[in-house]
Amino acid sequence: MDIIWITTILPNWLTAIGTIGAVVFSLVVTLKSNKISYYAWANSMILAENKKEYIVIKIANKNNVPFTVESIYWIYKNSFFKKTTYYQTMDINKYSDNLPKKIMAGEYINILLDKKTVLNNLNKKITAKKGKIHLLFSTSLGETHEIKIVKPFMEIIRDNLLNY
Repeated sequence: MDIIWITTILPNWLTAIGTIGAVVFSLVVTLKSNKISYYAWANSMILAENKKEYIVIKIANKNNVPFTVESIYWIYKNSFFKKTTYYQTMDINKYSDNLPKKIMAGEYINILLDKKTVLNNLNKKITAKKGKIHLLFSTSLGETHEIKIVKPFMEIIRDNLLNY
């Protein structure tokens, strides 16, 4: 009885378990590879041509799945009132890539926004200095992704808000 079990039943069970494991693994890999994967960050820079200060946003595709950036916008969350205010940036500079823009594998887009204009528009929407500011972009699939704001630049934004 032990020889029959070891030579026929056990190998069949191990084969079935291995097959199920392979199917689950391939499904996980397939689903993971079809997701948008990106690097996105924002910083501040002064353009040498006109000596103006800009907010520079870069979004890079780090996966094989192309996606389209439809828009860039800000969210301000005031933790005291639990209020969220949206600001849709419409003042894209001539040095920027135009939106909507499709980003293929390994490509990136640059978006330059005039810092004074952005701060003025944010100040019209923001009522208190406490709270968190987030920068996001939306895709053609209706997804929203956050853009990492470099810490020193975030402090510049906070210091300049409500001073315009």
